[in-house]
Amino acid sequence: MKGKLYLLAICVLILPSLVLASCGKSSSTTSSNLTNTSSSVGTTTSSSPSVATTITVGNNPTSIAYDSGKGEIFVVDGDSGSVAIISDSTNEVLSTLTVDPAPACLVYDPAKSEIFVADNNDGSVMVISDVTNAVVATVTGLNSPPNTMVYDSGKGEIFVSESGAVDVISDSSNTVVASIPITATSIAYDSAKGEIFAPDGYNSNVAVISDSTNAVVTTLTVSPYPGTIAYNAAKGEIFVSVSNAAEGLNVILDSDNSIKVVKGGIPGYYSYNSGKNELYAETANYTVSILTDSSSKVVATLSSKIGPMAYDAGKNELFIVSGYSTISVVTPTN
Repeated sequence: MKGKLYLLAICVLILPSLVLASCGKSSSTTSSNLTNTSSSVGTTTSSSPSVATTITVGNNPTSIAYDSGKGEIFVVDGDSGSVAIISDSTNEVLSTLTVDPAPACLVYDPAKSEIFVADNNDGSVMVISDVTNAVVATVTGLNSPPNTMVYDSGKGEIFVSESGAVDVISDSSNTVVASIPITATSIAYDSAKGEIFAPDGYNSNVAVISDSTNAVVTTLTVSPYPGTIAYNAAKGEIFVSVSNAAEGLNVILDSDNSIKVVKGGIPGYYSYNSGKNELYAETANYTVSILTDSSSKVVATLSSKIGPMAYDAGKNELFIVSGYSTISVVTPTN
């Protein structure tokens, strides 16, 4: 249903210079799309949240997603070819499912109570029921191994970015129903507009895809080498990281596709807390900064080293891939 916010699933994609869905070395640029460039990320004094507990998961967790229906966290372990299921009430691993040899990333589909897990070897996508914790279908037909996945609540579809296209999977038929020939290294769903925002980490642009036509409706020029991306439903904004913090955090307003560059922006993995209208962002030294969407000010910093993360709206907790075999659980109050 449009208007609801669901989690952005992020995979680990290793590219030159940066471990996230972007690559390359940033340089200065100008663009007619870039506006309000005088904004800056400030810092306010605040008590910083701390890690409440850590959970041991596999050998190499690479992607994480929150299941709002069951209050569970699903974590892909790329080394062991498995998916761990964590209870958010006990913070314990309930079970571990063996899947294909190289699971890369995953996303939760609340309408079907299913988890879609992409495989890095053959580009297939496994569908897991959160009721039975078993694989109920396998989707084939992707062009190449995936980078990231996102769930489109308006259409009941999964959008999958990979090296040569953005593929669209119907969750009713578990088949690929469209393939959009663009390069996208990350992806986010805008539930208010029914659009997909897909940055190309190798170039300075973000493609905007209509989920009605599965076609690119416009392409926006942003700062060099855009990386991971997060959607803010409260303000109708899309946050786009870039590979060099000096270039700034790019914020796209979805009403007119204008772009604000917040100087001193933070590259890295993003997750959005819809309850507090805050953005969690990986910093250059691999810690987490918490920014408010109203002021773009850093209000707190987490000491945990991080990778991909998932926000649990039911418990107001942040689950963070914080190291090899470790998930950190943080209550992000400030």
